Amino acid sequence: MYLREFIIKSLEEDVGPGDYSSLSCIDHDKEGKAQLIIKEEGVLAGVELAELIFKEVEPQIFFDKKISDGALVKKGDVAFIIHGKSVNSFKG
Repeated sequence: MYLREFIIKSLEEDVGPGDYSSLSCIDHDKEGKAQLIIKEEGVLAGVELAELIFKEVEPQIFFDKKISDGALVKKGDVAFIIHGKSVNSFKG
């Protein structure tokens, strides 16, 4: 519960009502895809938190976790893939 409140308050501060250029130029039905590619060897952290944040911004987003927190990773690994609306529904 506190984590969700923290995420919402952080997004309200950082995102606010949204990026006006994107909101005016990108069709609200447009979809996109992105992936998090690991840049160097290490131990992965933050994937579960990233999923919570993405879901708060856009509840309908498809989040495909490829590697879990705590896993050893190497350059080029894909931690997760997201797919969904390019313009989110976050209202703050």
